[in-house]
Amino acid sequence: MEVKYHKLVGADFLQSPNGGDSITPKFLVMHYTAGYAAQSAIDTFRKRSSEVSAHLIIDTDAKITQMMPFNRKAWHAGPSVFRGVKNLNSHAIGFEFVNIGFLKKTANGFIDAYGSTVREDRFEDFVIAKQPIVGSGEYYWPVYPKAQIDAGLEAAKAIIEAYNIEGICSHEEIDTRGWKTDPGPAFPMKAFQNLLGAGRRDPTQASQNVPFNVDVSSLNVRGGPGVDWGVIAGLKRGDRVYAVNTQGNWTRVLYAGGEGWVSSQYLERA
Repeated sequence: MEVKYHKLVGADFLQSPNGGDSITPKFLVMHYTAGYAAQSAIDTFRKRSSEVSAHLIIDTDAKITQMMPFNRKAWHAGPSVFRGVKNLNSHAIGFEFVNIGFLKKTANGFIDAYGSTVREDRFEDFVIAKQPIVGSGEYYWPVYPKAQIDAGLEAAKAIIEAYNIEGICSHEEIDTRGWKTDPGPAFPMKAFQNLLGAGRRDPTQASQNVPFNVDVSSLNVRGGPGVDWGVIAGLKRGDRVYAVNTQGNWTRVLYAGGEGWVSSQYLERA
């Protein structure tokens, strides 16, 4: 991917009426849409009365829609501060990843933030994590498909090459009101932050028994390379594992207490 004239080459461009003042982008802010479909976010951002917008919407199938030139303000961050810089709308490019966010598990199935019942098989897998902002207990956070994350990483790389980007952050960490949760614990934030030079190494390129750390709040270990295999254990952020081999987007690892398969995107080179 590449950026030309402040637009991502190859992405659909649909101008939002919300925003438009000139900016010099310094940061990338990661969000989830809190919805199930890109079109819903697109329609919202094209409606002037919504008073919200973002630069990019990245769908679960990797399709990218741009809704504001990168040198123009979009309204995605709200009241915010990051590294001493206030009002991130005036300094940041907003990424919106299609993802519903948190789900609560009940006897009748999953309930989303809108109170609707959702089928579990609608999602590939989950990260299970607490979030006091939402409420007590554990919440289920649908994982972001690899194709979606890969598209986001490629877009971020292109933007970093085109602008003097100094930092990458979540909406949750910059929100001064204290109620935002996006993009949530299932989002591989370190993979994006490492684009600025931290040197992440892909486990699919690792030789046998190379050490990695878990880079997500909680990570399912499965009996085989895919979500059709049962969960045999759980790992947490910072746990050390050793890559044995890979198959597709899955890595077979040794961990304290056993051996199993985990999603490769949640491993960071130790």
